[in-house]
Amino acid sequence: MAAEVSLLEMLDARERRVHHQQELLAQYQKPLVCFTMNIAGPVKDSPLIRRGFARGQQLLRQQFLLVMHPAFAPPGQAHAAAHRRGLCAHRL
Repeated sequence: MAAEVSLLEMLDARERRVHHQQELLAQYQKPLVCFTMNIAGPVKDSPLIRRGFARGQQLLRQQFLLVMHPAFAPPGQAHAAAHRRGLCAHRL
């Protein structure tokens, strides 16, 4: 099992994440979609947490695919997907 994360470590990680997000916003001047999980308790990493995060990434990628490639959209969604623009993925 993963080591426990202290409150100070968690707050430091949050500050680094916010700083990086601000850098991305300043650099690209585009909306930023951030996917994080709010995990209760001091242990922030486990196989179940990793599976949950991977599933969230998978769902986001599917939505981005619909936007970037409307031909893959389910019937009735291609028109809306064709009009969305300006997406970019960046792994933090």
